[in-house]
Amino acid sequence: AMAEYMIVDDPRHLVPIGGLDPVKTVSLTDAGLTPYHAIKRSLPKLVPGATAVVIGTGGLGHVAIQLLRAMTAARVIALDVTEEKLDLARAVGAH
Repeated sequence: AMAEYMIVDDPRHLVPIGGLDPVKTVSLTDAGLTPYHAIKRSLPKLVPGATAVVIGTGGLGHVAIQLLRAMTAARVIALDVTEEKLDLARAVGAH
């Protein structure tokens, strides 16, 4: 992921990004997809009235909270040891 250029074997693997700045959004390919895959697998269980717990609200955790809020009706609870990270978690929608 640190390469300036990459060979792609089929144009179907390229995704149009519209007006997004690739330099500013590149971290979403990792930090976004990691929690997305976990949430996607759990979607059938994340129904209204369900609770999702995010342990750690660092680089992946705060993205997970945002994805949970956007993709599910579950209540999202964040756990962390620092008040600063908990403030961020609350700011992006966790309880």
